[in-house]
Amino acid sequence: YTLSLHDALPISKTIKAINNSDAPTILTWERYPELLYQAVKVVPETFQLSAHEERELKVLITPKLVAPLEVSLMCEVKHGASRSLSVLAQVDGPKMKIVDAQLDFGLMRVGHKQKGQVTIRNTCDVTARYRLRLLSADTGQHWGSTMSVSPSKGMLEYGRSLTVSVEFSPTEPQRSRCTLVLEVEGGITQYMSIRAEVVHAHVCLSTNVVDLGTIFLAVPVTRTIKLRNLTLLPSTSYKWDVHSANELRTDKSAAFRLELLTQEGSLGPDEEVSEIGRASCRERV
Repeated sequence: YTLSLHDALPISKTIKAINNSDAPTILTWERYPELLYQAVKVVPETFQLSAHEERELKVLITPKLVAPLEVSLMCEVKHGASRSLSVLAQVDGPKMKIVDAQLDFGLMRVGHKQKGQVTIRNTCDVTARYRLRLLSADTGQHWGSTMSVSPSKGMLEYGRSLTVSVEFSPTEPQRSRCTLVLEVEGGITQYMSIRAEVVHAHVCLSTNVVDLGTIFLAVPVTRTIKLRNLTLLPSTSYKWDVHSANELRTDKSAAFRLELLTQEGSLGPDEEVSEIGRASCRERV
């Protein structure tokens, strides 16, 4: 037989018992222990057969686990030899699959939030109840608050697909390896890997000291500073804090003025740009 675990009620199959003798007898069927992974019994368990009588019996099977079922029930025959009944069945259950092979967030910046999508599908002919969990691939423990999946549980009708959202907000540099677990009630658990490489934005200057040399009154002097993105992050924003330079002015340097032609911008992966600074002085210092 092929049975479905989704069916809550026992499955019933009919067999026949025939007394080929000239005398009545009593038959008693062995009860298969329900503590085991499946429950099997014959109804009625004890009955009498008259001489040459034929009677229909029911074999009740209550599946509890998706697995092959193979049991043998003994039948005690009063004043006769015992008989055995072999029950073979393949117990099936709801089936779901994760369509995507993996989810790769790629290279991410610390503090940046990113969303990905994963598709799950009900591949059987019954409605399936599911739950999604996120576990660390290294420890097997619950991942934590930096990654979430939504919706994390529900029911999916037969033949339907559902796209769920996975959101990742890393708070520190790390080599993230996570496992998405799809648990199906009464079915087989599915797994999918999630990965990301999380780094801090890192930009360097060609120099941290700019020597203006000797400058003349009211004659602007320009110098070039190079900025380089030391990571492969797709876009790293930067902004010069010109107010901090103004706060460092003293009475002697009050006549000195410094400005940057480009005060903010963005760097691509491993990109280098040149920033032009202009300095001028209105009084002799």
